[in-house]
Amino acid sequence: MKVEAPDFLRLAENAGTVLFFDLETQGLTADYGKILVYSRKFNDDNCRTTFREQSILKAMREDFEKADLLVGYNSRLFDVTYANTRLLEWGKLPLPKKHHLDMYFALKGKLRTTSKTMGAVGAFLNLQEAKLRIGPGAWRNRDYETLKKRCESDVILLEQVYHKTKHLVVTINT
Repeated sequence: MKVEAPDFLRLAENAGTVLFFDLETQGLTADYGKILVYSRKFNDDNCRTTFREQSILKAMREDFEKADLLVGYNSRLFDVTYANTRLLEWGKLPLPKKHHLDMYFALKGKLRTTSKTMGAVGAFLNLQEAKLRIGPGAWRNRDYETLKKRCESDVILLEQVYHKTKHLVVTINT
Protein backbone atom coordinates (compact mmCIF):
# COMPACT_ATOMS: atom_id res chain seq x y z
CA MET A 1 0.00 0.00 0.00
CA LYS A 2 1.33 3.41 -0.97
CA VAL A 3 0.75 6.35 1.37
CA GLU A 4 0.88 9.82 -0.14
CA ALA A 5 3.36 12.25 1.43
CA PRO A 6 0.74 14.64 2.93
CA ASP A 7 -1.06 11.70 4.55
CA PHE A 8 2.19 10.29 5.96
CA LEU A 9 3.17 13.70 7.37
CA ARG A 10 -0.22 14.05 9.04
CA LEU A 11 -0.01 10.54 10.53
CA ALA A 12 3.51 11.10 11.89
CA GLU A 13 2.53 14.53 13.28
CA ASN A 14 -0.54 13.08 15.02
CA ALA A 15 1.56 10.28 16.50
CA GLY A 16 4.12 12.80 17.79
CA THR A 17 6.94 10.96 16.04
CA VAL A 18 8.37 13.69 13.79
CA LEU A 19 11.97 14.37 14.85
CA PHE A 20 13.47 17.74 13.89
CA PHE A 21 17.25 17.64 14.36
CA ASP A 22 20.53 19.41 13.71
CA LEU A 23 24.23 19.00 14.48
CA GLU A 24 27.06 21.41 15.07
CA THR A 25 30.40 19.85 14.15
CA GLN A 26 34.05 20.71 14.30
CA GLY A 27 35.00 20.59 10.64
CA LEU A 28 33.03 19.57 7.58
CA THR A 29 34.66 16.16 7.22
CA ALA A 30 34.06 13.49 9.82
CA ASP A 31 37.43 11.78 9.43
CA TYR A 32 39.19 14.87 10.83
CA GLY A 33 36.31 16.40 12.79
CA LYS A 34 33.88 15.50 15.50
CA ILE A 35 30.31 16.24 16.55
CA LEU A 36 30.13 18.97 19.18
CA VAL A 37 26.38 19.55 19.67
CA TYR A 38 23.14 17.71 18.81
CA SER A 39 19.78 19.47 19.20
CA ARG A 40 16.40 17.97 18.47
CA LYS A 41 12.72 18.08 19.23
CA PHE A 42 9.77 15.84 18.60
CA ASN A 43 6.83 17.78 17.13
CA ASP A 44 5.84 20.55 19.56
CA ASP A 45 8.04 19.40 22.46
CA ASN A 46 10.82 21.55 23.83
CA CYS A 47 14.23 21.46 22.23
CA ARG A 48 16.79 19.18 23.88
CA THR A 49 20.54 19.37 23.41
CA THR A 50 23.33 16.87 24.02
CA PHE A 51 27.10 17.43 24.15
CA ARG A 52 30.10 15.05 23.89
CA GLU A 53 30.30 12.94 20.78
CA GLN A 54 29.66 9.48 22.24
CA SER A 55 26.65 10.79 24.21
CA ILE A 56 25.42 12.52 21.06
CA LEU A 57 25.66 9.37 18.95
CA LYS A 58 23.83 7.36 21.62
CA ALA A 59 21.06 10.00 21.84
CA MET A 60 20.77 10.14 18.05
CA ARG A 61 20.33 6.38 17.84
CA GLU A 62 17.65 6.43 20.56
CA ASP A 63 15.82 9.34 18.93
CA PHE A 64 15.99 7.83 15.44
CA GLU A 65 14.60 4.55 16.77
CA LYS A 66 11.58 6.41 18.28
CA ALA A 67 10.92 8.56 15.22
CA ASP A 68 8.68 7.69 12.29
CA LEU A 69 9.94 10.71 10.34
CA LEU A 70 13.28 12.51 10.47
CA VAL A 71 13.30 16.16 9.37
CA GLY A 72 16.50 18.07 8.76
CA TYR A 73 18.05 20.60 6.41
CA ASN A 74 20.80 19.18 4.19
CA SER A 75 20.68 16.37 6.71
CA ARG A 76 20.84 13.48 4.27
CA LEU A 77 24.18 14.57 2.83
CA PHE A 78 25.67 16.10 5.97
CA ASP A 79 24.23 15.34 9.43
CA VAL A 80 23.39 11.64 8.95
CA THR A 81 26.49 10.78 6.90
CA TYR A 82 28.70 12.70 9.36
CA ALA A 83 27.18 10.82 12.33
CA ASN A 84 27.47 7.47 10.53
CA THR A 85 31.13 8.17 9.74
CA ARG A 86 31.81 8.96 13.39
CA LEU A 87 29.92 5.79 14.44
CA LEU A 88 32.10 3.76 12.08
CA GLU A 89 35.25 5.13 13.73
CA TRP A 90 33.85 4.17 17.14
CA GLY A 91 33.13 0.64 15.86
CA LYS A 92 29.34 1.07 16.02
CA LEU A 93 26.58 0.31 13.53
CA PRO A 94 25.12 3.15 11.46
CA LEU A 95 21.96 4.97 12.54
CA PRO A 96 18.72 3.17 11.73
CA LYS A 97 17.19 3.98 8.35
CA LYS A 98 13.95 5.90 8.70
CA HIS A 99 11.67 7.96 6.54
CA HIS A 100 13.72 11.11 6.09
CA LEU A 101 12.48 14.46 4.86
CA ASP A 102 15.41 16.68 3.98
CA MET A 103 13.79 20.10 3.61
CA TYR A 104 16.70 21.37 1.51
CA PHE A 105 15.98 18.83 -1.21
CA ALA A 106 12.21 19.01 -0.73
CA LEU A 107 12.28 22.76 -1.43
CA LYS A 108 15.23 23.04 -3.82
CA GLY A 109 13.19 22.57 -6.99
CA LYS A 110 10.05 24.25 -5.65
CA LEU A 111 11.40 27.71 -4.75
CA ARG A 112 13.05 30.20 -7.06
CA THR A 113 14.93 32.16 -4.41
CA THR A 114 18.40 33.70 -4.54
CA SER A 115 19.67 31.27 -1.93
CA LYS A 116 18.41 27.88 -0.77
CA THR A 117 19.98 28.00 2.72
CA MET A 118 17.60 27.51 5.61
CA GLY A 119 18.30 31.02 6.85
CA ALA A 120 17.46 32.53 3.46
CA VAL A 121 14.29 30.45 3.12
CA GLY A 122 13.21 31.39 6.65
CA ALA A 123 13.83 35.08 5.96
CA PHE A 124 11.91 34.87 2.66
CA LEU A 125 8.98 33.26 4.48
CA ASN A 126 9.21 35.92 7.22
CA LEU A 127 9.32 33.28 9.95
CA GLN A 128 9.52 34.14 13.63
CA GLU A 129 12.90 32.45 14.17
CA ALA A 130 15.89 33.79 12.26
CA LYS A 131 19.15 32.03 11.49
CA LEU A 132 21.54 32.76 14.34
CA ARG A 133 24.80 34.05 12.87
CA ILE A 134 27.95 33.32 14.86
CA GLY A 135 31.62 33.74 14.10
CA PRO A 136 34.12 30.94 13.42
CA GLY A 137 35.62 31.37 16.88
CA ALA A 138 32.60 29.62 18.41
CA TRP A 139 33.64 26.36 16.71
CA ARG A 140 37.37 26.91 17.00
CA ASN A 141 37.13 27.69 20.73
CA ARG A 142 34.38 25.15 21.35
CA ASP A 143 32.08 27.78 22.84
CA TYR A 144 29.42 25.25 23.77
CA GLU A 145 26.89 27.79 25.07
CA THR A 146 26.94 29.70 21.77
CA LEU A 147 26.90 26.49 19.72
CA LYS A 148 23.93 25.25 21.76
CA LYS A 149 22.01 28.47 21.04
CA ARG A 150 22.85 28.16 17.34
CA CYS A 151 21.86 24.49 17.13
CA GLU A 152 18.59 24.95 19.02
CA SER A 153 17.76 28.01 16.94
CA ASP A 154 18.31 25.94 13.78
CA VAL A 155 15.94 23.23 15.03
CA ILE A 156 13.24 25.81 15.84
CA LEU A 157 13.70 27.47 12.45
CA LEU A 158 13.63 24.06 10.75
CA GLU A 159 10.30 23.23 12.37
CA GLN A 160 8.87 26.58 11.25
CA VAL A 161 10.11 26.06 7.66
CA TYR A 162 8.56 22.57 7.71
CA HIS A 163 5.14 23.80 8.86
CA LYS A 164 5.12 26.68 6.37
CA THR A 165 6.15 24.56 3.36
CA LYS A 166 5.05 20.97 4.03
CA HIS A 167 2.26 21.33 1.48
CA LEU A 168 5.05 21.37 -1.17
CA VAL A 169 6.41 17.96 -0.12
CA VAL A 170 5.81 15.32 -2.78
CA THR A 171 8.08 12.45 -1.72
CA ILE A 172 9.73 11.24 1.45
CA ASN A 173 12.87 9.11 1.25
CA THR A 174 14.25 6.44 3.55
